Amino acid sequence: MQGKILKPIVVLGSGGYSQELLWIIDDLNERQSEWDFLGFVDPKSPQRKGSTLYGRTVLGGFETAAELPANVSFACGIGSPEARQKECTAAERLGWKPATLIHPTVVRARYCEIGEGTSIGPGSILGPNCHIGRHCAINMHVGVGHDARLGDFVVLSPGVRISGNVDVETGAFLGSNATVFLGKKVGAGALVGANSFLLTNLAPGRSAIGVPARPFGDVVGGGICSNRESVRVPEERSFDKG
Repeated sequence: MQGKILKPIVVLGSGGYSQELLWIIDDLNERQSEWDFLGFVDPKSPQRKGSTLYGRTVLGGFETAAELPANVSFACGIGSPEARQKECTAAERLGWKPATLIHPTVVRARYCEIGEGTSIGPGSILGPNCHIGRHCAINMHVGVGHDARLGDFVVLSPGVRISGNVDVETGAFLGSNATVFLGKKVGAGALVGANSFLLTNLAPGRSAIGVPARPFGDVVGGGICSNRESVRVPEERSFDKG
């Protein structure tokens, strides 16, 4: 009897989150062989070609496409929503197929929708009727509540808590252990800082930190704040105003 044919896959990026995606791939393969991991592809760091990460090889950038199988899949190990969107779009233009990676320990209620190219890390919990878009990065021990909606390219860092009926729009970034209260909205490209508790809506492109989270500055590049060094919290400013 012939062995199962494994699907070739690469991981975009060669940083910390990229090796966590390989962790998911390895654990999935331990349950049931599915993926043939070929290496990391990092167009931003050509100097890393030939080096190793998590015991596997960095192949180079997108110039390696000609050396890879035509049916190769990819997962994105890039933590910045804007860079994530750029590199995923470039990979799809090459004809690479987005891989949806869900760690075996993830708990899913019925009727969850998960878009292609999304990765969900160990110990995460997805509530009933939640909707998760394409190419989202959901790290370890994240909770997504019932009827929550995540747009494409959303990044949720370890320990994030999304309450029920929350709407997180495209390209938003939530730092480690951030929490969004029931029924609130995080606008497109917005950022919620680590350990923050967002109790009201956050407008697109805005950043908020603290308990309760209060807005400051602007977001440049979908999740990178332009004035981290000088945080000011104007008392009169509404959370919903840009």
